[in-house]
Amino acid sequence: MGDTERLKNYSNYQLLDMVSQRYRYNKDLLIELLKELDKRKVTNDRVEALKAEMPEYKRAYSKQGQEKPQEGQTESESLPQLFSIRAIFFFSMVFSTFFGSLIMAFNLREMKQKTAILPLVSFGFIYTATIASISQHMQSVAWFLAIALNAVGAFIIIHFFWNSYIGQQQYNKRSITIPLLIGIGLSLPIIYFMSQNGMAM
Repeated sequence: MGDTERLKNYSNYQLLDMVSQRYRYNKDLLIELLKELDKRKVTNDRVEALKAEMPEYKRAYSKQGQEKPQEGQTESESLPQLFSIRAIFFFSMVFSTFFGSLIMAFNLREMKQKTAILPLVSFGFIYTATIASISQHMQSVAWFLAIALNAVGAFIIIHFFWNSYIGQQQYNKRSITIPLLIGIGLSLPIIYFMSQNGMAM
């Protein structure tokens, strides 16, 4: 597989890191790198500076033709539909880090970063199981502790998965209505069971 083909499999974080180390790469590869970033609608100050430094990029890109939204589709409508960082924090803190990891997994699938889904969901499951185990031994502060640790879990998801695979990608916010209803539907039976068995809440 050539270098240009590998770019398609790189995460946004890896592509931006290449921009930061642009002096290590030849012009042809940098042109392909910028094309790939444009396809993903990912940019930052260093990307724009690199474009300005490379008139070759503008010529090569104009020949190929920049991808445009389909006829009748606005630029905003062509952006991926993702759950926001706030949504991931909300679901992680209110329900569980595992639930938050499932929300983030949807984003990764939408961004065609499927190889990161299993590590993400595995982390969410193990982390949530660990919180549950700790809470069993500290029932007097179980809910406060769970919320605090879930906030940490959400931060880890954002720092290691969002920043690595989505980065500064522009996107449209996806509605949280369906996952919210699912979360409430799953939580009510659990809360009822705990209250009936005298478990700490």
